[in-house]
Amino acid sequence: MSDRAKIGAGVLTVAAAVILFVVLHGGNDSKDNSTTSATSTKKGGAPASSIPVIRLHDGEPVGSEQDIEVTSGDQVRFKVTSDIDGEVHVHGYDFEKQIKAGGSVSFDFPANLEGAFEIELHHGGGENEIAGLKVEPG
Repeated sequence: MSDRAKIGAGVLTVAAAVILFVVLHGGNDSKDNSTTSATSTKKGGAPASSIPVIRLHDGEPVGSEQDIEVTSGDQVRFKVTSDIDGEVHVHGYDFEKQIKAGGSVSFDFPANLEGAFEIELHHGGGENEIAGLKVEPG
C-alpha cells in the first residue's frame, strides 16, 4: 500500500470516528435543559433514563411544557418543583399532591391507563397545564 493510500485510509478512519461520536452524543446545542422524556422501569428491570424534573416559575413550566411518554405497564416517574404554592394533579389517574413554594413533589405510579393525560398545577390564580402524559400500549 502506498503512503498516499495509508494517509487516505487514516483520514477516513478519523472522519468516521468523529461522525460516530456526533451521532451517538447528539449534536444538540439547545440552551433549554428541560427534560422531555419520562423515566420508565421495564417490568423487573432497571430505570431506562433519569427522572424528569418539571420546573415551575409563577405556575408556568420553565422552558416549555413537557411531554412524558411511557409504555403501558411501566412506572411513571417525575418530579415537580415550584416557586408558588399549589396542587399538582395528574388527570385520568386522579393523583394529587400539595406543593409548597420553594418545594418539590415526586410521582411514581404504574402506567395502567392508556391514553393522553394532562398534568396541571392548581393554584390560587387558577390552573395551568404543566406537562402531558402519554401512555402507549405495551
